[in-house]
Amino acid sequence: MKAIKVLIADDHAMIRDGVRYLIQDEVDIELIGEAVDGEDALEKIGELKPDVAIIDINMPNMNGLQLIVRLKDEHPKVKSMVFSIHDEEEYMLKSIKFGAHGYMLKDADREEFLKGIRIIAAGGKFFGKNTEKLLLASYISKLSGAAKEGDQKSVTLTKREKEILSLVAQGLKSKAIGDKLFISARTVDNHRSNIMQKLEIHTSAEMVSFAIKNDLI
Repeated sequence: MKAIKVLIADDHAMIRDGVRYLIQDEVDIELIGEAVDGEDALEKIGELKPDVAIIDINMPNMNGLQLIVRLKDEHPKVKSMVFSIHDEEEYMLKSIKFGAHGYMLKDADREEFLKGIRIIAAGGKFFGKNTEKLLLASYISKLSGAAKEGDQKSVTLTKREKEILSLVAQGLKSKAIGDKLFISARTVDNHRSNIMQKLEIHTSAEMVSFAIKNDLI
């Protein structure tokens, strides 16, 4: 039997150690790589070609949601499973929208964790028991009209600013954005500055958060 090749991307060593422990005795699952952040994960996935990438959401350099978007474009054969402490609906729905094949909370037990890997590797979708309950509750809430409206800032961004904001949220640097849009990196930086002024934000992380909340990715 060909073993399922797995890579874990998480900036916490204890989580990586825990995943290694859960997998080590499984004959049909093999941990072939570990990454400490999103950029590290993208590079190692390109080199190691895992079947399943287990991805944390909160990582430096490139977060999990950004990584999922990049994987969908650059390594479409690699299936992704979010492994997170976040039980908020927003993170789950965004993960699904961006292309994740599954979502599991870090309080999942060993049996559920391994089951998720096997189902996703076989081409299915998998959501942990607690995740399924939360998504079902959200769906019922929406059907009853009780869902809250998203937090949107009343600002107007130009088409170019939206393009740049989307690319920033996907983890691209100014030079890469400029190459993609056929403009200079300096022009990109000027647009980024204008975007931050309009949105009254000060960091790239806040730009990513705004892009996610307002469906600009």
